[in-house]
Amino acid sequence: MRIAYSDYHYVHLFNTNCIINYKMEIRLFKTTVKSKAIVSKLAPELNAILKGKKWNFDLSDCDKVLRIEASQIPLQKIVEMMNQQQHQITELY
Repeated sequence: MRIAYSDYHYVHLFNTNCIINYKMEIRLFKTTVKSKAIVSKLAPELNAILKGKKWNFDLSDCDKVLRIEASQIPLQKIVEMMNQQQHQITELY
């Protein structure tokens, strides 16, 4: 199976017999993360929870936005981890 096409909404995976579409979600969260050092501390845990999915922090934004792009986002695990690390997180709609 290989990725043949991707955009912000769908990733199309081609197999010899079928095409599989995975709907990509993009979620934005307001956080209390204030520095690159804190991001570096959170990175191993986010990588473990998100298992190779795309994520990043925009520390220049006043809301210190965490952006996650994935086909399935385990929101509860992310919220629990951030709370355990003493950081607030709120989804932006």
